[in-house]
Amino acid sequence: MASIRARAIFSTIPARTPINGQPALGGPFQHGEKPMFDRFWERLEEAVWWGAMGIAGTIASGGWWLIRRVFTNQQQIEALQAEIKHRDQLRQEDREQMTKIETSVERIEGVLMRVDRKVDK
Repeated sequence: MASIRARAIFSTIPARTPINGQPALGGPFQHGEKPMFDRFWERLEEAVWWGAMGIAGTIASGGWWLIRRVFTNQQQIEALQAEIKHRDQLRQEDREQMTKIETSVERIEGVLMRVDRKVDK
């Protein structure tokens, strides 16, 4: 297991052996390969970038949800206010009808009282 890890870590570091019959000059990173720590920092930078984009996306989608929710609630509030207004109108019409009924009942009572008095005489 240790040899696999060692091979994975050191696989990109060229050996100090001659390449194409020429001796290796300039150290282990002469062929444009980056040191292990540079790759680590690049990967860390990429991970931080993706994390920041994820957080930004989360904030943006949360803001969109909040705006949508507020507008939806505003529409529901407007619908409820319209319903309350309609019910108030119906209630007012019912009150008017009740007063008409009460006046009609009073007239009928008056007529019946006059008829009753005429019958009693």
